[in-house]
Amino acid sequence: SLVCHRVARRAWTSSSSSSSGRKKSRRLAAMYLQSRASAAFGVDIHPGASIGAGVMIDHATGVVIGETARVGDGCTLLHGCTLGGTGKDG
Repeated sequence: SLVCHRVARRAWTSSSSSSSGRKKSRRLAAMYLQSRASAAFGVDIHPGASIGAGVMIDHATGVVIGETARVGDGCTLLHGCTLGGTGKDG
């Protein structure tokens, strides 16, 4: 799941320096990869989330990491964990 996230993140972040059409297609590819990884592994990690080195997701079922989340180096996450914003303004 983390390997898929790192590939999707590269497509997501590299799209910021691309033209409008390329940006859209790279972000679409990143979201597609994230969707497939979520279905296969039961972990939902947004491509915009920043995840450090050495992160371990133990019993990863139900883990959700949102776009605004930043997970530092060497963190351990347990099942059913949700990280990220609330979606509310302010």
